[in-house]
Amino acid sequence: MRGLLLDVHDAVYADNPDPFHSRERFSYFLDLWSSRKNRQCVVGREGGDAMGYAYGALLAPGGWVVEGEWGYRSVDEYDVGGGSPSYTVMVKRLSGGR
Repeated sequence: MRGLLLDVHDAVYADNPDPFHSRERFSYFLDLWSSRKNRQCVVGREGGDAMGYAYGALLAPGGWVVEGEWGYRSVDEYDVGGGSPSYTVMVKRLSGGR
């Protein structure tokens, strides 16, 4: 799965020389998210080819993603009940595509 996500990322940012979008930088963050025990990943496919993905994990209250930082935006907030803290779903739009 890691290789697939890196390959899609490379295809999206192939023409972007900004080091912020480098494979090395993305692999660092991918490994951080992937190391979380509650991680999830969904891959969108068309004709068998991966066209995009979404991945993430729950953060502890006060987690590190802030609205607007690094291009992330809040799309919804969920209250899981049972005394557990609510959580916010954050997304980031990739700046390209195939």
